[in-house]
Amino acid sequence: RGCTLNSLGTSNNNAAIYSSENLLDNIIVSGNTISGGYRGIHIDGLDVSSQKATKILIDNNTFTDHYLTGAYLKDCIAPRILNNVMVPGSLTSNYWGVFLENCTNNYEIAQNKVLYNVDDGGIIVQNCS
Repeated sequence: RGCTLNSLGTSNNNAAIYSSENLLDNIIVSGNTISGGYRGIHIDGLDVSSQKATKILIDNNTFTDHYLTGAYLKDCIAPRILNNVMVPGSLTSNYWGVFLENCTNNYEIAQNKVLYNVDDGGIIVQNCS
């Protein structure tokens, strides 16, 4: 809470908060400024229905200057992304403030502001239920 997290570079695996193929539970990212990188947050749980990342809350953060995505979550159970402000970097051609993929059990995306002026962008939900 109250931290400034900076990520350097725009390579594919570059994020201020990064976890891939891990069993995560009860992760809260709240009240921070998250800047730079390919993505601000990249959380990719295990691709097994009983071992996906659970209880992920991303709330009341400011995301700035990312190349592709503010918050990317894949293979999570019921993630919640609430009350965030997301502003892309100047070199971005397609920007997604929120990108959920293969998430289950009533995910929640609400009260976020994605400030982007190009046709492609905003919030994308892919293969979620």
